[in-house]
Amino acid sequence: MERETKRVHTEVWLVEQPTGGFTYLTAGIDAMGQEVVAGTERVWWQFQQDYAGRSEPLPVVAITDGTRTIRRQLAELFGQPMPLILDWYHLDKKVES
Repeated sequence: MERETKRVHTEVWLVEQPTGGFTYLTAGIDAMGQEVVAGTERVWWQFQQDYAGRSEPLPVVAITDGTRTIRRQLAELFGQPMPLILDWYHLDKKVES
C-alpha cells in the first residue's frame, strides 16, 4: 500500500556571500509542512548578518518567474522595486508563445 506524500511549496533564495560563494535559503517549516519562519524573514536576517556594515548600495538582481507576488516580496524586503531577470524556463515559455 502506497502512502500519499504531502507536497510542500516554498521559495528557495540564493544569496551571494561577501566572501564569495552562495547560501541557499528557504522558509522554515515544521514537521507538518507548515511555515514557521517566512522566507523573506530568513533572507532579511541573512542580509543583516552579511551586509549590515556596508555603506554603499547592494547590487541585487533577482532571477525569478516574475510573478507579482515575488516582485512585491522583493520590494518589501529591500524597500524599492528590484531589477528582475526572467528565469530560463519562463523565458522559454514566453518566447515560444
